[in-house]
Amino acid sequence: MFNIFGSSKLCDLAEDGDLEGVKRAIANGKDVNERGMLKMTPLMAAAAKGREDVVKYLLSLPETDVDTLNAGGTTALMTAARGGHLGTVKILLADPRCDVNTLGRWGGTALMNAAGFGRKDVVEELLKVAGISLAATYTDSKHSPITIARQNGFEDIATRLEKFEAAGAQKPQAQQRRNPKNGGMRP
Repeated sequence: MFNIFGSSKLCDLAEDGDLEGVKRAIANGKDVNERGMLKMTPLMAAAAKGREDVVKYLLSLPETDVDTLNAGGTTALMTAARGGHLGTVKILLADPRCDVNTLGRWGGTALMNAAGFGRKDVVEELLKVAGISLAATYTDSKHSPITIARQNGFEDIATRLEKFEAAGAQKPQAQQRRNPKNGGMRP
């Protein structure tokens, strides 16, 4: 089968949801963080397809890099949020290594991805995280989670985010961080 994240056997197995194959490959010495096409890690490949059992297994390994960025500048959480994989998002958020406010290479966050793709259930789940921020904007400074949701026709999500913002339950942007791995920066 052709996999969109291919060029890494472990990424292929993770994307396919082949938990036993992933376990065997790692037991035989494959690097849990090996990069496939577009610099995807096995965790990202599994998260992008909502492969919850594979995500759980990969997160059980202490060496798994949870917040690293792929070539597109997104993390596993951002990828799962974009795809609307609520179960996977919950699993990732439960891992203490996962930072909901990590900024991607272009300034986006998991919340921005969920809002921009109309993933209302994922947006609601992300808003439950203490300290989540709506302050992030893409590097062009024109698009926040609210403006992206509205621009893409998800008025209900934009309104919900405005109410959340007005309640003052968000983390100030100055406290957000860019992931220093793979091109991220700290403000």
